[in-house]
Amino acid sequence: MKGFKKDNHYVPQSYLKHWTIEGKVLAYRLLVPHEKSAIWKPHSTKSVAVLRHLYTRLSGSEASDEVERWLERDFETPGLASIEKVVSESRLTREDWNNLFRFAVAQSVRTPAQMQIFIKRQNETLEALLTEVMESSVRKIEAASAAGVQLEPPPVLDPHCKLPLKIHRVKNEDGEEGIKAEILVGRKFWLWQIEQVLKGTINRMPNHQSDAKSSLDHPPRAARSHLANVR
Repeated sequence: MKGFKKDNHYVPQSYLKHWTIEGKVLAYRLLVPHEKSAIWKPHSTKSVAVLRHLYTRLSGSEASDEVERWLERDFETPGLASIEKVVSESRLTREDWNNLFRFAVAQSVRTPAQMQIFIKRQNETLEALLTEVMESSVRKIEAASAAGVQLEPPPVLDPHCKLPLKIHRVKNEDGEEGIKAEILVGRKFWLWQIEQVLKGTINRMPNHQSDAKSSLDHPPRAARSHLANVR
């Protein structure tokens, strides 16, 4: 697919460029060929903090890079513009503070490390949570039925925000009917969680954009001079 973004940078290249030396950023690999390998090696920003198809999602039978483009459009681009103002020590507006806040929140949930943490946590807790929710839902349905009340499902504002959950009607050995919930814990579930955080939860978090005391810390002037000389 032409223009398809399959190489997904979970740390934007434009952000990494602020740590480059002669166009390269120093990085170390957790896996190296042998023990004498250099701890730090220069790499292009294109080859650092990137994973192929990290945000790719299947839409029917077609692969979609919508998540990657959404992160770039709504978080990276405005956030990086405000970061440039920070670097140049320009005055920040309330919008800039909001951009920085949203950029930071996005970075906190979009990395492969966070995906592993999320999957591990779901494997440990999801089964009990689903059981609790299902039992509670059945009680509500039974109570509504007894009262002659018809329950209305909540509206789905965004089809991609729908929980990737499958519900089945099942029968036990005695012929009694019940329901069974299934969800696949993996990358698709993690992408759903990212959208929940960045489309919903983030709007309920305090970002201090109107706090007059908000400030940014700078390294000591001597340290900045040393870094300039190193570069």
